[in-house]
Amino acid sequence: MMLSHLSPLAQKIAVQSSRERISWLLRGYWVSHTQAAEAMGQLEDLFHYIGNIRTPYLLLLGKEGSGKTTLVERFKYQHPNFILADRGGEVTPVLVVHMSSKSIPKSFYASILKALSVSERMIPPDGDHEIMAVKYLKDAGVQILIIEDIQHVFSGKQSRQQRLFCNMLRFIGNELKVPIVCTGDKNAYQAICGDEQLVNRFRLVVLPLWRYDAFFMELLEQFKKTLPLRKPSDFLTPEMCSLVLTHGGGTIGGISKLLTQAAIDAILSGKEYIDQENLMHAQP
Repeated sequence: MMLSHLSPLAQKIAVQSSRERISWLLRGYWVSHTQAAEAMGQLEDLFHYIGNIRTPYLLLLGKEGSGKTTLVERFKYQHPNFILADRGGEVTPVLVVHMSSKSIPKSFYASILKALSVSERMIPPDGDHEIMAVKYLKDAGVQILIIEDIQHVFSGKQSRQQRLFCNMLRFIGNELKVPIVCTGDKNAYQAICGDEQLVNRFRLVVLPLWRYDAFFMELLEQFKKTLPLRKPSDFLTPEMCSLVLTHGGGTIGGISKLLTQAAIDAILSGKEYIDQENLMHAQP
């Protein structure tokens, strides 16, 4: 079986049964590309930041499906929790929390405590969630705090919520002296820009929509190497590129879902490669 078109990992998957390959595809997989590598590099730089003055922040910006959550999950996977005996407990190098539209800052601090597996029984009913969150963040050895979907705070005319959130970011940053990463859409960026003190601390990383260019061709080549199909797919014809862009909606999430479904169809049909017919019938 000739599998030279695949990466070493994909070659190992491709020799497995159809059921095993489909299961692997549905579990999710990582496709390396220039945009992702640059964003991961920025996160890695922050992770290794050393300093106590004006700790840097980063805003990972993109519309739904642009790959923000996948990048965060990948980064978290690369920096897992571990046990350090002399600390007497688990160390959490990267802590990820999710914002909601609920009242802040109490709900946010409660999310931090939950993410750190702090039992509600350990939190006094009249306890100061702010102080407790900072204490447990320090105890857990958090090196970088990632706050996902901050656009929920800035939805609608919630000026008080926005002001509280910006104040909360400043407080957390000043107390912890660790980098903070936020993810969101253009509404989050516009709101951050309204706070002069915060906007000067944020480094912006944008995940744009894909278009027909050299970077997109590179992305399709990476999918060709990653999808465990036993025959090579010719993604680089103008017709195939146009179909992937159109049906995938221009986002990495949409493109990934489209090609994953097309790959599953190719496995089930026995064709073992993706062509225009697969793409026309695949539902991302």
